[in-house]
Amino acid sequence: MKGKINKNILLNVVLVLSVLVLLFCGVQIVRSLVDYRRAGDKYDQLGDDMEDIINGTTASATTAAPVSDPAATSVEEPPETTAPAPVVREEYREMAERLHTLKEQYPDLFGWIYIKFGEDQVINLPVMKGDDNNYYISHAYDGTESKSGAIFADYRNTDRRIDLNQNLIFYGHNMNNSSMFALVSSRYKQEELFQSVPIVFYSMEGKYTFNVFSIYNAKAGEDYDRIGFASGSLKDYCLEKQLRSFFTKNLEFDGSETILTLVTCTNYATDGRIIVHGVLDGYDSFYD
Repeated sequence: MKGKINKNILLNVVLVLSVLVLLFCGVQIVRSLVDYRRAGDKYDQLGDDMEDIINGTTASATTAAPVSDPAATSVEEPPETTAPAPVVREEYREMAERLHTLKEQYPDLFGWIYIKFGEDQVINLPVMKGDDNNYYISHAYDGTESKSGAIFADYRNTDRRIDLNQNLIFYGHNMNNSSMFALVSSRYKQEELFQSVPIVFYSMEGKYTFNVFSIYNAKAGEDYDRIGFASGSLKDYCLEKQLRSFFTKNLEFDGSETILTLVTCTNYATDGRIIVHGVLDGYDSFYD
């Protein structure tokens, strides 16, 4: 009888512990869903505004009233011989104004990434750059804590002029709700999209278009995060990454390129990464 009572007590303890574990897991899931929802709402609001601006751009090159290039502004009164401030091109007026407004609100803003795989499959997000590569893993663009984090540039990259970077690196989470860089992982693994969908990046001074040439699996700590290359070694690097790719594009390189690298997790290994490389093949300045 005593053994049966002890067995019942043990079963009850196990049952209670199981219920507590389930409750804890449930609370964690709810918290994650709420966090995802808040992050999604936050980014959707910004993205909707930017989507309208991107889709509303025209091919016109009409000049408009001056909008200062931040690199050309000065605190002191310029001498009479100083050249006039750059004038924004009409087709990029709204984009330049929007990015400068966001930069005033969020000083870490690096630019804006836009990748359109389909009507409802778009990466349309701000890119931040902190003092390290840790902060925006767990913080949204506005500095609030978030499991979704933010898309962010490697802190070693320069924003003085994008094409001065040999390897521009953007990091982002591979979220289960398809946000952040989840589409990078899933859509560029479709050969048709790999061959046809470019990466567009709007910096503070212009629009950069990158032709994707490689996608592959890697482990954390591999050499995808090299930002500087000795003479001639960037060409070898690009050719090696092209050969490693799931799909072939066979671009030619001469070692003077600027490449863009997108880094996200695989979601099935703690140290697994999906790497996408693109090479700069188009630039359009906001300014005349």
